Amino acid sequence: MKKWMIDFLAAIFPNDPVLHYIGVGMILFFSVGFSYWILNWFGLQIIEKVISRSKNRFDDALLKRGFFKAIINILPLTILHMTSNLFPEYKTPIQKTIELGYYVFGTWGVHSALSAGNDIYLTYPVSRDRPIKGYIQIVQIIILIIGVILIVSHLMGKSPFVLISALGAIAAVLMLVFKDTILSLVASVKIYGEGTLKVGDWIEMPKFEVDGDVIDISLYTVRIQNWDKTIVSVPTFRFSEESFKNWRGMKESGGRRIKRSLLIDMNSIRIADQELLTKLKLDPLLKTYITEKQKEIDEFNNNFSESNSLSRRNFTNIGLFRKFLENFLIANQEINKNMTFLIRQLEPTERGLPIQIYIFTSNTNWVPHEGIQSDIFDSIISKISLFDLRIFQLPSGLDFQRINSLKG
Repeated sequence: MKKWMIDFLAAIFPNDPVLHYIGVGMILFFSVGFSYWILNWFGLQIIEKVISRSKNRFDDALLKRGFFKAIINILPLTILHMTSNLFPEYKTPIQKTIELGYYVFGTWGVHSALSAGNDIYLTYPVSRDRPIKGYIQIVQIIILIIGVILIVSHLMGKSPFVLISALGAIAAVLMLVFKDTILSLVASVKIYGEGTLKVGDWIEMPKFEVDGDVIDISLYTVRIQNWDKTIVSVPTFRFSEESFKNWRGMKESGGRRIKRSLLIDMNSIRIADQELLTKLKLDPLLKTYITEKQKEIDEFNNNFSESNSLSRRNFTNIGLFRKFLENFLIANQEINKNMTFLIRQLEPTERGLPIQIYIFTSNTNWVPHEGIQSDIFDSIISKISLFDLRIFQLPSGLDFQRINSLKG
């Protein structure tokens, strides 16, 4: 090819070296430029059509990330390399330019291929539990550093090892410059290795006003979409320095906690009389309990006379109410009976006697859970008066109006 081209140019421009080199330049320009245009316009279109008919998803990801564009740009450089012998005086700088292009587009191609690999990995369910985006970014940074070292050493005409040894002298400066990157790298390894954070986790981090789902984990930032739909980006290394609450354990346990107390007015607590017992015994949730408990109480009271009433055992309306709560919640199919199930009294306060309900719903999703909790307390609050009990609440303006009207 070289001899043919030289003879052709010598025949056109036999005695004029300037025109000779102009002709060579034009041929190089059109050969390289035409090949670049053909490949980037028609070549990419052909590749897109072939990929669109393929069932393989990896080639779609490679196309999206620009891998084929990087590879196509290498071909015009190859053509330039083949025709560089036409310029013997400038062969060395041309070869350096070509090799520089190889480094640039080669680094671009590897970077794109890694990004495409992560895109494919995200299509698999395991990616939610074991994301690799941070690892991919670490490899990409290493590839970019290697690419920069090769490019700089090539331009300087030095061995890459000479440049690397020079970098060792400024390692302290690099550590300062890349402080956040190093911290993020350590945090990413901890996050991925220990599984402390995954995409889809609901986390709370009050210091950064975070309360929502993790939507992306990268080397530098973790993106969270709050419940108000705002998106917060928190530096990855913060998750190894700051405390945060991850609700994943709640979701994986199969139960979501209800921990709420009813404040009972202690002035309404009393011994249950026969009338109240007869009324409550009609309820299926209390009938068996009252019947069996009555036998136990009667057997105990046989040891005491009627006059010694303080020593005798009795039903109380608060005790019957607690038993009703227990049976009522056991009968509820939405409650997880395999987890903590507790109905208890807390220490009395100036606001009354707290009766705490500490249970778990089987549905861990927020909206259904709140619906189940509301239904439970709607029913309990509406029935508490049947036990001759009152819920404590601070007096309102309406209460004072009623008092004034009674005085009048």
